[in-house]
This record gives sequence, structure tokens and C-alpha cells, in this order.
Amino acid sequence: MNIICSKEAAEKLAKIQHYINQNFGEAVSQKYLKQVFKSIERLASFPSIHPESQKRKGFRKLVVKKNTIILYKVAEEAIYIATVFDNLKGK
Repeated sequence: MNIICSKEAAEKLAKIQHYINQNFGEAVSQKYLKQVFKSIERLASFPSIHPESQKRKGFRKLVVKKNTIILYKVAEEAIYIATVFDNLKGK
């Protein structure tokens, strides 16, 4: 199944990566991104494994880390990554 990332989600991930890189270093930033992408790739095999969002009907939420939640929607032809929420301090 194809995975399509919205512009908003891509921009938010870039901002999170920049923040982590600036505050914790490139190695931590790369490790974080690797974990995010690995989690997103798993969606192709198990798109309905994560709980449905209680706030946004039709969406599911993937908790990557306690500070990062990816909101996505499963359609017949693809998985759409709508946005990314984070609560990192200082962001």
C-alpha cells in the first residue's frame, strides 16, 4: 500500500528534526528520523493496527515516541499522513 505524506506533515517533521539537531545533535536527530520512518513504513503492512482518533473522525494515531504522534487516514488505495503532533519543550 502506498503512503502519501501531506505537505503539513513533511514540514512539521522537518521542524522537529531541526529542533532535535540543534538541541541534541545530529546523531540523535538521525536516530529519531529513522524511528519515525520505520514506524511509517510499518503502516503499509498493518494500517489498522493503531487506535482511531477520538478527536478526528476517520483518522488513526500512531504514537512514535511519547512526544510524537502521527495522524493518518487509511483509504483503499493509500495511507495518507495528515499531520504530526509533538510536544517537545522549546518548540
